[in-house]
Amino acid sequence: MNWRERQTLDRFRRRQILRASQVDSLIRREWATLDISDIDRGRERVLDGIEARVIGLRTLEAREADVFVSKMRELQRVGSGSIVLAPANPGTGLRESLEISGPVSFKQRVGAGALDEVAFLAARDQMMAEARKLIMDAGRETVRLSAEANRRSIGWRRVSDGNPCAFCAMLVGRGPAYKSEGTALGVMKSYHKHCGCTAVEVFTDWEPTEREQKYVDAYQAAAEYADAQGVRRGWETVLPHMRANGDFKDSPKRKK
Repeated sequence: MNWRERQTLDRFRRRQILRASQVDSLIRREWATLDISDIDRGRERVLDGIEARVIGLRTLEAREADVFVSKMRELQRVGSGSIVLAPANPGTGLRESLEISGPVSFKQRVGAGALDEVAFLAARDQMMAEARKLIMDAGRETVRLSAEANRRSIGWRRVSDGNPCAFCAMLVGRGPAYKSEGTALGVMKSYHKHCGCTAVEVFTDWEPTEREQKYVDAYQAAAEYADAQGVRRGWETVLPHMRANGDFKDSPKRKK
């Protein structure tokens, strides 16, 4: 990947995260108007406003991803006119996801014994994470669907926002390993909440950046540690060591 490709990718990634974060202030404002003692009063009004904003940002995200895919293909000389596919509208599933992550989550937390104030803020943060994921998924799916439809694409790889958890760092470090439906779709559809990763098509050999090489090295060190302990390499044995000895979002020293 040359510097123009990296610049295009970096610009898309920054704008993608910015778009996703734009919904945060709206949710904070709208959520604060709800009555903590009667969460259902005003619930539909709040959900209507948030849903409309998320749909608008999803549309923009898919459009920007379309431009990004076409530009990357042009830079890699595989044809800017090759097909680019956008994801289907999530329909009622979007509203349901927001409702479950917000009002329903609040009631569940209170029912489990949490203080109303604690449950109220936790549900708000969970809704923000869900909204961001819904927005970013529009771009992610555009890239994925387009890669699958392009016969010249040899697969796609995960790209981090530069601040991954250990799990995402492990996936980024695998490079263009996602080449078939069996190996790619199951993993690449599993973006968790608060995840800033996305995916890009791969047409040539992959050379990790300096930062990505650190992810590769961290995984290798953890895997070799598992070997030395006589245990099987797997996420349950490798990831704890990566977290404990790395500088990832979920590493103990970062949490402190």
